[in-house]
Amino acid sequence: MFDRNPRDLCNTLSQMHRQARTVSNFDSVEAERKLAEWIQQDRRLDNYDAARLAQRVNTCLQSGAVLELDAPELLKGGERRPLDRSNW
Repeated sequence: MFDRNPRDLCNTLSQMHRQARTVSNFDSVEAERKLAEWIQQDRRLDNYDAARLAQRVNTCLQSGAVLELDAPELLKGGERRPLDRSNW
């Protein structure tokens, strides 16, 4: 669970999300802020932009989508993929 492989990181992020929602009494805005704060403190996630990753984790868990940790927009200073449908 504490490795740096994508499966373990996704499990960790989903548990962090669940805990953030519990701590914030299910206030989604506060939970996302708390999750971003915890992401900044986790050294395994140093390459990622904390706010963007927290938002993506929240979106993926709410919609049932798969979290792709290799997406360039999640990295610090990263930009969206050129043919990303969210730009349309």
